[in-house]
Amino acid sequence: SIDSRINDRLSVHFYGVAFLAFMSVAGIPSFLEERAVLMRERRNHLYTSAPYVLANSAATVPFLFICSVLFSAVAYWAVGLRPDAQAFFRFVAFLFLSVYAAECQALLIAALVPLFVAALAICAFANGFFMSVQGYFLRTIPTFWRVWAHQIDYETWAFQLLVRNDLTGLVFPCAGDIAARTCQCSFPSSLIAQGQCAVSGEDVIRSLNFSNISTVQASFILVAIIVVYRLAFWAVLARNK
Repeated sequence: SIDSRINDRLSVHFYGVAFLAFMSVAGIPSFLEERAVLMRERRNHLYTSAPYVLANSAATVPFLFICSVLFSAVAYWAVGLRPDAQAFFRFVAFLFLSVYAAECQALLIAALVPLFVAALAICAFANGFFMSVQGYFLRTIPTFWRVWAHQIDYETWAFQLLVRNDLTGLVFPCAGDIAARTCQCSFPSSLIAQGQCAVSGEDVIRSLNFSNISTVQASFILVAIIVVYRLAFWAVLARNK
């Protein structure tokens, strides 16, 4: 791998998160059908919204996990990302959390706006908006959007996790030569000062401002976003009559 391909790797991680996020709208039609049954059963005092939310949360896991595994099994090795089994399984896990968060967001929108076309349009807008403030298209996000939209965006944390998982520990040779003073790297490199015409994965991570939070912290934030979406989903259903 050479440093001119780093942006290609970033594009792969961005696409993986964004593509599967847009696929989450597929769950809206079935939920709207289930919602009609739920409202009827609630009126008959057979069960409340909480059991439905718990059942829905559990039933969604196997399908989304299979989707994540199938996508990763094809894309990860075909693209030629880090040839490491542990890195691959972490890729699957992080992608699954991202897909699960996207599904939770889609169902929350459908619960708020129980009309298929409207829910589909709003969900597409939300995913497009979050793609814009994720940190890939715009490396320097305006302050207004960075302080809130960038932080609550599940795509932000999923993208960071995938990038850190792929680039940490790697070294990418740059074009040019140290002796001839022609070494040029796509990202600021700490290795040039050490006499090596290359850029490390850690340099790229720092350049993207991903180094101020650990992988564990980013994972917990992603899980927290999922929990908030689920609680909001339950609250909306509980208020619907």
